[in-house]
Amino acid sequence: MHNRREKILDQVTDVLRGTFDAICREQRPYMALTSGRDSRMMLSCLRTSLGRLDFFTARLPDTVASDDCEVAAWIARRAGLSHQVLEYLEPTPQDLELWLYRTGCCVGEPRGWRGIRTWNQLASDRHTWRASRLTPVLLLE
Repeated sequence: MHNRREKILDQVTDVLRGTFDAICREQRPYMALTSGRDSRMMLSCLRTSLGRLDFFTARLPDTVASDDCEVAAWIARRAGLSHQVLEYLEPTPQDLELWLYRTGCCVGEPRGWRGIRTWNQLASDRHTWRASRLTPVLLLE
């Protein structure tokens, strides 16, 4: 069982590295950095691409985001990453309409629609990767 897990982890790491190497050849993408395990997992998998990514953390109006900003800044300093904190911008009714359109009327993710205007501070012509979009199905494709 242990060998099978190691093999799967190696395959996932290879897929992630290959994907990011390909993306980074074409542009310098953004990647969200938080205090969560998914961010740390991505950092460990992407060691060869770290210098070709710009990381960001959104300062949303909740305690989770406050912790994220503090821990992400510490991780970025320690690892020498290019990192910025996006200050919170209050969403407008139009932002909520856009969120509903993009997500098929998903209303169960308040951090998503509250942050849409904040995340729009990033340059729109660059790819943005959030580890929370990572699913087992995506990894195995």
